[in-house]
Amino acid sequence: MTTARSQTQQQRVKLRNGATTYDLGQCLGRGGFGICYEAIERRYASCCRRGGDATDGQEAEESDVVVSERTVAIKRVCMQQVRQASKEPHLWYEIGLHSQLRHRNVVELIDHFVFEENVYFVLEYCNNRSLADIVHNVKSLPLELAAYYFKQLIDGLQYLHDNSVFHRDLKLSNILVGADDTVKITDFGLACTFTRAYLERHIACGTPNYLSPEVLLRQGHTTKSDIWSCGVILYAMFGGVPPFQTETITAIYNNIVNCSYTFSSRYHTDENQKDLIAQILQLDSNERPSLGQIAGHPFCQYATTYKALLSKESNRAASCIGLRRSKSMRNLSKSLSNLFSKQSRTDLRKSTEKLFNRHVALPLSKSLTVVDLRIVRTTQLIDYFRGELAWQKRVTEFSSEWITWWRDCSNVCGLYYQLSNGFNCALYNDQTGCLRSTRTGRYYFVNLKAQRQLFHETQAESAERFFQPLVKDIDEAFKGVKTNSKLQEQLSWVSQSRSTGTPNYLVNWRNFSNGYYHVFHMRDQSVQVNFADWFILRICGQLCYFYQPAKKGFVVETADFQAWCSQDHNAELVEVLCSIFL
Repeated sequence: MTTARSQTQQQRVKLRNGATTYDLGQCLGRGGFGICYEAIERRYASCCRRGGDATDGQEAEESDVVVSERTVAIKRVCMQQVRQASKEPHLWYEIGLHSQLRHRNVVELIDHFVFEENVYFVLEYCNNRSLADIVHNVKSLPLELAAYYFKQLIDGLQYLHDNSVFHRDLKLSNILVGADDTVKITDFGLACTFTRAYLERHIACGTPNYLSPEVLLRQGHTTKSDIWSCGVILYAMFGGVPPFQTETITAIYNNIVNCSYTFSSRYHTDENQKDLIAQILQLDSNERPSLGQIAGHPFCQYATTYKALLSKESNRAASCIGLRRSKSMRNLSKSLSNLFSKQSRTDLRKSTEKLFNRHVALPLSKSLTVVDLRIVRTTQLIDYFRGELAWQKRVTEFSSEWITWWRDCSNVCGLYYQLSNGFNCALYNDQTGCLRSTRTGRYYFVNLKAQRQLFHETQAESAERFFQPLVKDIDEAFKGVKTNSKLQEQLSWVSQSRSTGTPNYLVNWRNFSNGYYHVFHMRDQSVQVNFADWFILRICGQLCYFYQPAKKGFVVETADFQAWCSQDHNAELVEVLCSIFL
């Protein structure tokens, strides 16, 4: 349980989250909805000797055994302000996205917890603050140091893009530097997946000076938009001023869309430096280099020179490169001993793949006949489904919805599909979804990865801003798509289950044999397999429904799944199921 108390004499605050306490220290910075503090994190061997909240001014006793102690950053976000600004879905989306990221050049979200209408982010601590602070103090970075920082920024951004994440707000103040000169990308408040960016392609977000032309022109955010921001950062490392800076926002935007900027004769003196900036700041995003091409540019080779100098003579590294420090910068350590230590990368591939990678070895003897082989395969298929949680459910616990139509747009954003109850739906590549009832006009939003707000229901006109792009997309995707009312009527007759109240929706799916077979896993744990020519098999635990259209109506079977698999006339379909699930 989380408790908190105020230490008025020391002007400090102690937070407790389970077996961990946080002593809040100095303020590191303020944002739109919160404040960031330096804090000491202490982890104890056990939670509390007396459980519960502190009472009567007495705090619960802590275990004497401190397992670990370290400095972290605590970001406190006021939920009241977040709700007033209709940003609560954004907040939980940010937490869900950031918590999955693990890279040397990305600030780690260690933990988060809620207490007294505040959300607390426990973040990795970077004691030299932001790149904006450093540039402000020294005005212009030495060439080799700038290259060293920039190369790490490129490495961190490459990791984000490899995991289908756009940052969308890269700038000097969102680049932190640790004591060992390690660069860390932070602030994922505007970050999103590639799919989310596609849905929000008509929305411009970010910091004015760092926005790319295509974002300003509402053409959508791409990987090249983040790369443009890197070009602005590189320019600003020398002199501290972004290339398009001028007196008004309108003038800044005009400079950006016309790519109007000049190099400073005082700060931009290296040809490789100017060449890389010019290559990145291209109006046509297709003309900008990739992150790999940037990493191989001659300018980034200066980073190797900087590292070699520090490794050779770390105590005199600053004088070797001519870095003029202010008093506030003299504590900047140049130790690089652990800089290139390998850390594990989080695999953010779709969790749906796990459901389809269960290969079973067949211990078959050479003497087995075709019939014997079929029996073995059928037994293994039944054992597979018997091991699923759905096998223990009653038939009435499954919803009555079937998928009656779909369109595969996974190369762009995801899968669009219709349910037999009149819902138009989408399952996006980032495991979010949108459902619209054609009967009531209500919208339902699903986030399969979110730790909060898994399911959200609203009318289109009252949908929060976070959901508006999904509302618009679902309406556009189903324009001109006619509902197959005949099929829906037939399928509603087939199903013997009852409505569960909450709309059923797709959790994951996959196609096989170049789209000849489709497998859909639903929220109620039922599995629908669509064969070619509109044969549909829906498996609801121990019961299955088989639908087949015919010239004079339709043919349907409702049977025990084990009995259905054993029937000779289903042998070919059973073999297809074996190839899919085994």
